[in-house]
Parts: sequence; structure tokens; C-alpha cells
Amino acid sequence: MKFFAKTLFLVSLLTPPDLGSEGGMSGIRSFFFFVGADSGIIPEINFNKRQAAKSSSKTSSSSVSAKASTTSATSATSSTAPVPTTNTDGIFTGDGTYYDPGVGIGSCGLLNTTSQLVCALNYKQYGTNPNPNKAECCGKCALVSYTPPTGPKKEVKVQIVDRCPVCEFGSLDLSSAAFEKLAPLTVGRIKISWKYVSC
Repeated sequence: MKFFAKTLFLVSLLTPPDLGSEGGMSGIRSFFFFVGADSGIIPEINFNKRQAAKSSSKTSSSSVSAKASTTSATSATSSTAPVPTTNTDGIFTGDGTYYDPGVGIGSCGLLNTTSQLVCALNYKQYGTNPNPNKAECCGKCALVSYTPPTGPKKEVKVQIVDRCPVCEFGSLDLSSAAFEKLAPLTVGRIKISWKYVSC
């Protein structure tokens, strides 16, 4: 028989199987050989190496996909972070009481008198600060409103100079002079509304 061209043969060279490997088939090695009339036998393709390359490529792609998925999840979580609120805007409501600011130095570090139009802010809105004298509210002014059972609404502007440790959120402890602008001292406690304004 004569060969008019090089012919491609698949030759399977078998070596004893390695039973310790997956499937016990690691002993099979398949090669393509080109066999020519000039007796040249040239190995062409090693299937095991190609299969290993494909496995490596798949593993790499899986790792990239996992990283991309993790990054997307992290971005989604950070975008839903809650937005902080503030206690310095809007109209607040609470109780209006009175005290004597002339008995000592207040939390803002100031010495005031009963005749001044000042107030002590409730502890919840006063907030916490390593140095209470430097609280953000100190020195700010509030316009306080009160509507009595009979008669028109009354208002007074006061400056925050102290902290009221027993007053609830929205409440103000006014100097007696400021309280009298809204109601007689004998009333003792009234329902007020107030907001921050320029001094």
C-alpha cells in the first residue's frame, strides 16, 4: 500500500492505570501523530495539557465572577445606609416651665439673672459634649409661642444658656421674666411651641 499524502492517525498509548487518581484513568495518554512515508513520527497534540488549560481558565473565570458579585453586594448595602437627622430644624412642642437662672453658672458657662429673657433647653436636645460650655445650642435663640385658653397667642424670644436635666424633648425651662411674657407665674406650666430663630 502506498501513501500519497501524510495521513493523520490517532494512536492511543496505554500505560497502567493509576487507581489512586480520579476514575483511575490517568494512565491513558492520547496523542495525534503525523505518519509519513519518510518514517517521520511527530507528536502533535497532547489532550491532557489542553484539558488542564481549560480547567484553569474556568477556575479563573469563576473567581472573577465571585469577586464581581461580592463587589455589587457591598455597593448595594452601602447605598441603603440610613440618613442622619437633626434636632435643630422645625417647630417643637412641649412644656414651658420657669426657674431662677441667677442661682449660679449654667451649663453653657454663663451667669445670668432672673430678669433676662433666657431659658434652659431640655437635656435630649441639648445633647452631650465633653465640655458642656461648648454645646452647639449654647447662645442660640428660640421664639416661644403660647396660646392661652382665652385671648390671642403670645410670643417671646429667649436665648439658650442652660440645660434642663428633667425636661422632656421639646420642653423649655424659662426664666421667670420670659415666662411672664406668656402667662402668670401662678400657672406654673404651659403648653408651648417654639423654633430656632436669629438672635
